[in-house]
Amino acid sequence: MRYEQFAHNQRVKISEEDSGLLRLWAHVLTTGLRDFAEDMRKVTDQGRVPGEPSTWFWSHADHPGSFVWCCDLLQRDPDRTRTAVLEQWRGLCLPDRT
Repeated sequence: MRYEQFAHNQRVKISEEDSGLLRLWAHVLTTGLRDFAEDMRKVTDQGRVPGEPSTWFWSHADHPGSFVWCCDLLQRDPDRTRTAVLEQWRGLCLPDRT
């Protein structure tokens, strides 16, 4: 099976080997999201310029390894994923203004 089939949201049977590769890319996405959260913490706390994790997170590129490609591969909507991550990050990192 080719990854392009996943990237175009085709439903295909997943072999045991493919499920291992999907777990690997899920780990890449999870690690990238953790790195993004750490990058944003540094931007907020230390006034730093956003780094590579932020560039990766906000990019609309769809080449292998990109945020969009990982989301597509794992059948996640990139924009909804970004929204969910930002809402969670804001809830954890920003002070309550009530």
